[in-house]
Amino acid sequence: RSMRPLKVFVIEEHTEALEVLSLAARRKLIRVNDCTFVHLDSHPDLSCFEGVGREHIKDRVELCHRLRNSEDGISSFILPSIAMGLLKNVIWIKPPWTDQIPTGEYNNLTFGFKDETKGGQMAIATDLSYWFDDGNAVVSDSELTDTTFFDLRVQSVEDWLLSAKSVPPGDTFHRGEWVLDICLDYFSCANPLQEPDLPDHVSTAEEIALMLQTLRDGLSSLLLHSHTDSALRRPPSLCIIARSEQDGFTPGEVAAGLESSVLALLNEVYGETKVYNVPSFELFYDTDFIRSV
Repeated sequence: RSMRPLKVFVIEEHTEALEVLSLAARRKLIRVNDCTFVHLDSHPDLSCFEGVGREHIKDRVELCHRLRNSEDGISSFILPSIAMGLLKNVIWIKPPWTDQIPTGEYNNLTFGFKDETKGGQMAIATDLSYWFDDGNAVVSDSELTDTTFFDLRVQSVEDWLLSAKSVPPGDTFHRGEWVLDICLDYFSCANPLQEPDLPDHVSTAEEIALMLQTLRDGLSSLLLHSHTDSALRRPPSLCIIARSEQDGFTPGEVAAGLESSVLALLNEVYGETKVYNVPSFELFYDTDFIRSV
């Protein structure tokens, strides 16, 4: 259990996770270029954001403004976070009903920006359909400038908990710091956009209870039984809970109960928590709030 309270940020729209990570870096809660993002969500949120140019990566205020004012922002906040150095690697923990990116390990994924003569927008060098079908994939990273690379692992929670107990030589996912990121739609997910390629699975109460129990028992076990070199023997540097109720991805009838259950789970596993409720992004620009973190 942690000697200090685990800082937990509760946000509504998942886009604001970038603001949380930026604040965490400024307040020395995480080290830049050394953080694995353990992302429990029904969606990968790894899309290339076409509304951002290379000049925006160093301008957090403008970048976040563009993300939150685009309907694509909630699916596109992770790659800009990596480009800013806030994250190094990503583990997407996906529920059984989603398959936007196949289970597996994808090393040295490289993204950047196309040449201005080809539009200058963000793209990634891959043949994975998640990016290819959106027109955001290129054949080679030689077609990109201002590139950044990262490692991605896509797993079920059971496989992650199993693999995380041993850290093989060269493992890049569990040696540095880590952030636990939980979207409530991981437990039950609607499809408000009615798009065929988005997951749509409203869980039963029994399914939700089982998923919560699996996560609770698994996180507790990692603290006790992870490899001695694993970062998972320590609590995360911080935790983010995205409610995703107002945008319709977390069914409204379960959102409040899920939030309470996840907070109780974190208290049980990691000891005392300090919860920061962020109802609006303006709080990230409030001096008193920033100092309180």
